[in-house]
Amino acid sequence: MASAILAALYAGDRAEAYRLARAIPLLDVFEAAALGDADALAERLEEDPTAVDAIAPDGFTPLHLSAYFGGLSAARYLIAHGATIDALSQNAMSVTPLHSAVSAHQATIVSLLLANGANPNVPQRGGIVPLHQAAHNGDDDSIEALLVAGANRDVRSDDGRLPIDYASPDKRALYEPLLRF
Repeated sequence: MASAILAALYAGDRAEAYRLARAIPLLDVFEAAALGDADALAERLEEDPTAVDAIAPDGFTPLHLSAYFGGLSAARYLIAHGATIDALSQNAMSVTPLHSAVSAHQATIVSLLLANGANPNVPQRGGIVPLHQAAHNGDDDSIEALLVAGANRDVRSDDGRLPIDYASPDKRALYEPLLRF
C-alpha cells in the first residue's frame, strides 16, 4: 500500500503531499524520490545504498517515481548512484522509468534517462514503446528525444498500431514526416 504522501501525489494533490511530508520526521526512499527531494534521498541511500533499486509496494523503483512525478534532481541523484536505468516495474504494467517519464510528459527526464542509456525501444504491456506513448500524449519534445536516441518508428504495438497511429488527429499531420518510415 502506498504511503499517504504517495497517495496524495497519485491523486494529483502536490500541496497535500508536501504538507504531509513536513509533518513527518523522515521521508522514505520512495517518498523522497517522488517528491524530488535529493537531500532526503541522499540520507536514505547513505543508510542503505541498496535502496537505490528498492521496490515500492506499488511495484515501482525510486527512479520510476522520480521520473513520473518530475523529480529531476532526485532522478539525477539516483542515476549517479547506480539506479538501474531500465528497471522493469514489478506490477502488471511492466514499465521502465522511461515509460514513466513519457507517460507523465516529463520531457526533461526523458532526455536525462536517454542520455544515460535508457532503451528507447523497450515495450511495456501491450507492446507499447515510449514512442507510442509520446505520440499519444502529443509530447513533441519527448518524441524528438526518443527519435534522436534511436527509437524505432515502425514498431507495432500488440494490436498492430504504429506510433503515428497513436497521435491525435490534430497532431498526425505534424508527426507524419517524423513518424512514418
